[in-house]
Amino acid sequence: MDKYSLKDYYKWKEKGDIVLVLEDEGEIKGVVDMVDKGDYLLLDMIAVNRLFRGKGIGSKMLRKVEEIAVSLGKRGVMLEALESAVDFYRKNGFEFSHVRIDKEFGSLYVMFKELRSLAMITS
Repeated sequence: MDKYSLKDYYKWKEKGDIVLVLEDEGEIKGVVDMVDKGDYLLLDMIAVNRLFRGKGIGSKMLRKVEEIAVSLGKRGVMLEALESAVDFYRKNGFEFSHVRIDKEFGSLYVMFKELRSLAMITS
């Protein structure tokens, strides 16, 4: 959230991304940006306001992403994470696939969470 502004979130939404803003009493606690990638929903960005970190908000937002993926009939959720976030995603059920080198961010850890079984259970 520190890197982007509300204007960025509106731009993403205008270009067709699925953008969720978690707001409470006028304060933005977190933001999620998702992109439809065929069988998967790409979690393009998740950010928690630094004032609210460590309170489970990121995990709650991930569960919402999974709900949206299931409702859209997706096979699962995929993401690219910095090494510092890999443990967080593993704790939330994501599995490591491979490393991709990015010019801006360096090593990105590509991770997936299959949701097909969740979709069958909720159907």
